[in-house]
Amino acid sequence: MQKYSPARRTLRCPTRCRSFSPAPTAATGRRRLRQWELFGPGWKAPSDIRLQIRDDALVLNDNGGRSIHFEPLLPGKAVYSRSESMWLVRGGKAAQPDGHTLARLWASLPPDIRLSPHLYLATNSAQGPWWILG
Repeated sequence: MQKYSPARRTLRCPTRCRSFSPAPTAATGRRRLRQWELFGPGWKAPSDIRLQIRDDALVLNDNGGRSIHFEPLLPGKAVYSRSESMWLVRGGKAAQPDGHTLARLWASLPPDIRLSPHLYLATNSAQGPWWILG
């Protein structure tokens, strides 16, 4: 799986850069990242995410046993899961319709990715990043 962010820029810091770490949790007082930072609540690392393409469904699952089922998508179509706050989009279309939530993010992808009906992409935000699933 590849991660694609539309704004790949090198950050140039002056002599001092601030780094941010998560706040301590109330129960333990330790700092730790929330599980849903990258892909949604309860999901494991994006490298553990797999997409099963079946005739009757698309199944996105992780090594922790979580799965989310989608109807099959025609090329260029997108579907949103309210329960997971996640978009799944199939390549095969140059642009999303004007006013579509993902129109600008979709346009930021290279044409070969947008136009390939064999690729599926996921994101949990209209600002990205995209996760290329296959």
